[in-house]
Amino acid sequence: MAIQSVPTTALWPLELSAILRLGFRQTPDEVLAEAMRYFLAANPEVRAEVAVEMYHYEYVTLSRAAEIAEMNRWAFLSLLKERGVTILNPVDEPQMLDEALNSYRVAQTA
Repeated sequence: MAIQSVPTTALWPLELSAILRLGFRQTPDEVLAEAMRYFLAANPEVRAEVAVEMYHYEYVTLSRAAEIAEMNRWAFLSLLKERGVTILNPVDEPQMLDEALNSYRVAQTA
């Protein structure tokens, strides 16, 4: 049997089929989700931009977007402002308001 030469860019469908056929994952979605986690972990700048995009299109809340970006909410708010993204509701959760009050109290006692 002759070995076929497959261009590198065309390998991923074959690799996906092999992963599923061998039982390493059950569905293509599982493979994609894991691949995305590794890709975003290896590329923090992309992770932050993806989080901004998801927030901008209202796919996620401010808190969830900050979590995706692996930033605290205040740093993520600054990033949104840098990118010119409209802040829909800066206090989208009671926990965020509590954190703001606690930060204020700490600053007042310092």
